[in-house]
Amino acid sequence: MPPGEQAVALAAQRAALPPQVQIEDVPCPMGCPGPDTEIARSWDRLHGVSGTFTVVRCDACGLMRTTPRPTLETIGIYYPQAYSPHLATTAAPRAGLLKRLAIALRLDGTKSLVPPVPAGAALEIGCASGRFMQKLRARGWKVSGIEPSREAAARAAAAGFSVHAGPLETAPAPAEPFDLIVASHTIEHLHDPLGCLRRMRAWSKDGAYLTCEIPDAGGLLFRRFGGAWYDLDLPRHLFHFTRSTLAAMLAKAGWKLVHAHCHRTLNGLAGTLGYSLRDRSEGKSALGNALMRFPDSGSRLKLLSGPLSGLLKAVGQTGRMVVWARAV
Repeated sequence: MPPGEQAVALAAQRAALPPQVQIEDVPCPMGCPGPDTEIARSWDRLHGVSGTFTVVRCDACGLMRTTPRPTLETIGIYYPQAYSPHLATTAAPRAGLLKRLAIALRLDGTKSLVPPVPAGAALEIGCASGRFMQKLRARGWKVSGIEPSREAAARAAAAGFSVHAGPLETAPAPAEPFDLIVASHTIEHLHDPLGCLRRMRAWSKDGAYLTCEIPDAGGLLFRRFGGAWYDLDLPRHLFHFTRSTLAAMLAKAGWKLVHAHCHRTLNGLAGTLGYSLRDRSEGKSALGNALMRFPDSGSRLKLLSGPLSGLLKAVGQTGRMVVWARAV
């Protein structure tokens, strides 16, 4: 965008933002000189905090990013106390017989993010209220966490975990290197993902694993629906990765992508269709509203959606991927 047009766009965006939010324009973190191509524009569809945001794709490397974006110091307004990932991850009470059986059979939700290696020292980045750390601890891992939300970090600490309450950028170095770092639904939120991935590498043993679930911006949902894609989630998602752009950034940070597969879920499709229907009806679609509630619901429909989510996984079009990388 020419400088004059960019200045006008920035002024218009600032006028629509909450007064406490500061924004910044950022270059491609891979060091590319540009130019960029605008590919989507949207807003905070999840909580309705004001502001319109743009996604651009680097013409050189293909990495997509949100720019301009809220600064690290002011983006917290887009993570209100009602932010569902913080509320839905509180550590559960002591496991009963059925839960212990699920742990033994690896049916506790850890299989996709915990490689079959001996338990050691683990870190969860973006640990929210501690539920996944509890699962790691039950499997024998010595686990700690990092969580920017002080309220969610306090709930995790109350469950007995050592948690740094603040962004990854301000976390102290660990006393011992990690065997496993889990950063699920985290990397896309980072203001400096390359620098943070390098920091994770410095904290890890040679051969340690980094695992995550992450939106797949290379899928059909984003190509077809653009700004209405559920997992675009502006402005909380600052980077929008495809498998190839994530692999390139991991490699630049000292990690090697060793495994990637499509995550089985219907949340992305349901949420995207919900947003699209609401857009077409100016917010008056009852079906659109119901579909938007599906990802965070405990609906029995989720139990019946297995065949469809399995089909979407088979063709690689759920909109999310699970990735394992190793420290090299």
